[in-house]
Amino acid sequence: MLKSTLYFALGIVLALLALVIVASVIAGCSEGDPVSTPAPTATPRDAMQSGTPAQPAPTTTPVEAPDITATQPAPTNTPSVAASRDFEIVTLLRKDAIPAILEPEFLTVAEADEQMQDDELVIGVSIEEDSRAYSVNMLSRHEIANDVVGGKSVAVTW
Repeated sequence: MLKSTLYFALGIVLALLALVIVASVIAGCSEGDPVSTPAPTATPRDAMQSGTPAQPAPTTTPVEAPDITATQPAPTNTPSVAASRDFEIVTLLRKDAIPAILEPEFLTVAEADEQMQDDELVIGVSIEEDSRAYSVNMLSRHEIANDVVGGKSVAVTW
């Protein structure tokens, strides 16, 4: 009987201790200046209906929220690296620093078979029975080739 009374008393003490802890956490969260909302102001529509000019909304100074980080658990997921970076466009070359091919030189079919791989990419242009193949590898270094194909001026770009 003495044991059960002791356990009962210990249970009551623990329950009271838990209530004190919960009350202090709640009191700590509600400390600080309360955040006030500004009173509603008349809108231009209200002013037109009442005949009085609308008042501008009052400016308020922001109120800092109390620091409750100690009572909150750490976030379970972290933001992605891309979300936390500021990106900046960096210009490495000045304008028109990559020269265009103005007078392209072409290989014969036999020369192209010797120098190029079978799976090498080309951009093909055919106009009026005149056909050309522009190496994507070469265009990657120059970005644009100006040429005349089938009597028409073309700009081939990659």
